Amino acid sequence: MDAYFACEPVLKSFRQNALHLITRVRCSTVAYAPFCSVPTLTGRGRPRIWGSSIKLEKLFALAADFPTAKVWLYGQQVTVSYQCFEFHWDSPHQLVKFVLTQLPNGRRLILLSTDLCLTGPEIIAAYGLRFKIEVTFRQLVHLLGSFAYRFWLKSLPTLPTWPSNLILSDYPQAVQTQILNGRDL
Repeated sequence: MDAYFACEPVLKSFRQNALHLITRVRCSTVAYAPFCSVPTLTGRGRPRIWGSSIKLEKLFALAADFPTAKVWLYGQQVTVSYQCFEFHWDSPHQLVKFVLTQLPNGRRLILLSTDLCLTGPEIIAAYGLRFKIEVTFRQLVHLLGSFAYRFWLKSLPTLPTWPSNLILSDYPQAVQTQILNGRDL
């Protein structure tokens, strides 16, 4: 699902807010090499701003020559093969780092980072942390969502926002009893 969010508008908003993004992109992604203009060659029409296109999936043909590194991924330390490339993708003026990754089970990933200072293993490990973060967010949504549903009784005043007081002992004894018994007032 996260490959869906790797697009020009998302990267543009991240850059406008001085943020960096690490995400997975589709295997069919096409990047562009930096463009070198030859001043003696001028043609008709608008000047080129993009370099030649590169299908990133074809770069996996060199996977046997990829360096390997041990990274902490999915709760265990694994050895992955990776190769880093800096290409243009969403803007002809800014580079992004692509990390072609082959996991021990043979699965291939192409990761994108807007932070060019990170190394390949750092990008892979940071991408692996997203699963812990997503599980935490999902648990938080379920926990808070259940509170929002269970504590909206007829006796409680309706609030336009999240209630500021969820301490049971602050309510009158009659309301406490009905909350504990699970009955509406």
